[in-house]
Amino acid sequence: MKRAQAELDKVHQAQEALARITSTVRSRTFYLTVHRRGASGQWSLRWRSMGVRGGHIAWSEIEDYFDRLSPQLKGWYRKINARAISLNADEQRARASVRAASGAGRFGCQVGSEPE
Repeated sequence: MKRAQAELDKVHQAQEALARITSTVRSRTFYLTVHRRGASGQWSLRWRSMGVRGGHIAWSEIEDYFDRLSPQLKGWYRKINARAISLNADEQRARASVRAASGAGRFGCQVGSEPE
């Protein structure tokens, strides 16, 4: 269990670090945030737009914007997005490992115990 939790913590730290990197870009219009779901405990990296109407936005909706940037910056954002997708998948696997190691079933009860 400790090993699985340590791996999940490592992924969460990497997600937070990647989000911090995107918030340091000058004149940024979009950046990554860590979205945390209370019910499931899931963390995921999501793109967010700046400004008054800022909110989560899908990569497919902002990819055209990045086409207007320099090739270097456009490539950087694409690498960041690929890393975000990879970390989100790593988080799902690590969280599943923690659940399996703790013996928690799909409904949060111990395997072999009576549901509450």
